Parts: sequence; C-alpha cells; structure tokens
Amino acid sequence: MKNFLLAVSTLVFLIISLIIVASRWPQKNDLNYLIYELVLKESVDSSGSFIKEETELDYNLSYGWNDYENNNFSITFTISKELLAEAEAEFGYYPDEFKRFLDETSNSMTREMIKFLKDYASQEIEKSQYSQYIQIVDISPDKFNLSLSAPPKLKSEIKAEFKSITEKIFKKRTSQLKKISKQLKVKSQEYFEKRGIRTSGDAVEVDYDFCVQKNRLRLKPVFERMKKSRPELNIFQFLQVVLSFTQEIKYTNLLLEENNKFILEFWVPPKVLVNNSGDCDSKAATFASIWTNLRSYPVVFIQIKRHILVGVAVPAAGEADITIHGLRYTLCEVAGPAKIPPGLIHQYSRMHLRNRPLKYQLIKSRP
Repeated sequence: MKNFLLAVSTLVFLIISLIIVASRWPQKNDLNYLIYELVLKESVDSSGSFIKEETELDYNLSYGWNDYENNNFSITFTISKELLAEAEAEFGYYPDEFKRFLDETSNSMTREMIKFLKDYASQEIEKSQYSQYIQIVDISPDKFNLSLSAPPKLKSEIKAEFKSITEKIFKKRTSQLKKISKQLKVKSQEYFEKRGIRTSGDAVEVDYDFCVQKNRLRLKPVFERMKKSRPELNIFQFLQVVLSFTQEIKYTNLLLEENNKFILEFWVPPKVLVNNSGDCDSKAATFASIWTNLRSYPVVFIQIKRHILVGVAVPAAGEADITIHGLRYTLCEVAGPAKIPPGLIHQYSRMHLRNRPLKYQLIKSRP
C-alpha cells in the first residue's frame, strides 16, 4: 500500500512537470509562433540608455527612454541584492523539493489510512460471532493482514464471514485511496500557490496577481521617480510614460528552468529591471508592479497564444480596448521593442483576440 501511494506521488509529480513543458515550451514549427517572433524582432528607432553599477549590497540603475512624442525621460533608482533575492526566492519551485513534499504528504496520509482501516477492521471483527477466530496481524508499521484460524467443523461458515469482512475492508481501502488522490492534488495546488504558480485545468501557469502584489511595493521607488520626473502629466500621459519605459526594456526569451528551479519562463520584476531584460509576461508583471501603485486604475492580463496584453482601466483615444465584468480596459503592448502607444495593438494580437472565450487574469487592487 505504501509503495502504491509513493507511485501515485511520483506519477503526480511527473504529470505536473510534463504539463508545464507542454503548456509553456515554444512550438518552433507553429506558424503563429513564427509570426509572433517576427513581430517582436521588428526594427524600431530607440535612443534608450541603461547603466548598471553594482556595489556589495546594491544595484544602482539608470534608465533613459523616449515616449511616443519623442519626449525624453530618465530615472535613477537602487535595487538591493537582498530585495532581489527575496523576490526570486518566493517564486518558482525545485522539482526535488516538490517530490519530497509529495512523498512526505503521501506517507503521512498512508499512515492515517492504515490506522483508519485497522480501526474499521477491529470494529467489523468485534461485530462478528466468529471474532475469536479472526485476528489482525501487523506486517509492518504501514501494512497489516487478517488471519483466520477456524476449527474444521466451522471452517466453511467462518471463511464466508472472513471473506465478507475482507471485502468490506477492501472497499474502504479503495475509497480511502481515491480520497488521498484528491487530497494530494489539493496539497499540490496549495504548494504551487505559495510559490506564485496557479493551476488552470490540467496545466500550471504563473500567478501574475501574486507576483504583482508581492513586487508592487518593491517597485514603488521606480513609480515615485517617474511621477516626480514629470508631475504635471495627466493619467493617460503617465500611462504612456510607464508603457514606453517597459517597452524600452530589452526583449529576451527565457527558459522553463533556471539554476535547477522551474520558473516557467518568467523573471520577477526586480530581476527584469536589474538585467534590463525580460520576455512579454515578465515585462507585463514589471509594468503592473509599477502601475498598480496607482490603486484607482485596475489592470488585467489578457493571455493569447505565446503572448500577453495588458489592459489598464483608463480611457484612451486608441481603438483597442476590451470590457471585462463591466469595466473597460485600454489594451497595451508591453513586450516591445516597438513603441506602440496605449490603445493600439499588433495585428497578431488583434487576430487572437477574436478567439472566445478570452483567457485573462485580473490583477486585484489592494491597499
């Protein structure tokens, strides 16, 4: 029974790992993927600058970029190495650690099941008129059997009773194993949720709301530097500043795994800024971690094939918007490198937005 549950644990682990690979890994022979890559690599006129100075404790970062009207912006801020380490530590998981977690959880559930079945077997034996001939035999701490010692003249009657009791125990065991299987799935979900990952059907994906909420205050100094640089800007003009800044960050394809840790091709926002690099969802989370310091303007991530659009609840002059739960969002292409203003999107994005139902994650406003 123990070996069976360990096999279940290993199977769950392998299935989840395969799901991650299947759901996130690029399909190089996919026409839409090739089109998407071409869109990302289109040439743009960029005069941005990035300077990183590293000290023993910090990264001192300087960014310069232009908005859509060729206005120049520059900010300087510091990200401590401790802050970066905290942000990286709270996202992603190590496969070996996850397997140990499943093994320990399944072993604990197995012990509880064995105790339950032994108690149930004792009750059934006590109710039998032949209880004196049926005994529970412990084989190991996690395994037991029933033994039968019947006098010849009662053997057939006692064997029938013995068979009835063992069948009842087997049914209880089957029911308990199903329960354990469900509990393992719930425990796995809880494990991932604590590490910035959520389940979606049979797949797992980045929990963007988790990542944004964890990093919003960490990036508040960036938000404040932007606001201070041009305090006269209205909300839509400020959106242009934050969006053009994010688009200026270099686009880089990321890996499913980094330093033996599954990161689902995602870098946390402080790492994106320290490296001036990230892919579309990493840059989207960076944008949202800055923007959500304005808590009156909600954000939504629209997930399309191999790409993410960000919707911001501000009015815009552009034609690209979407309404979710009665709230209108202006769509933004955060990936870059093309400098596309709020309310305008690539043809690639427009094509995939026709698919219904849309997949999205709301970024909740919090104090």
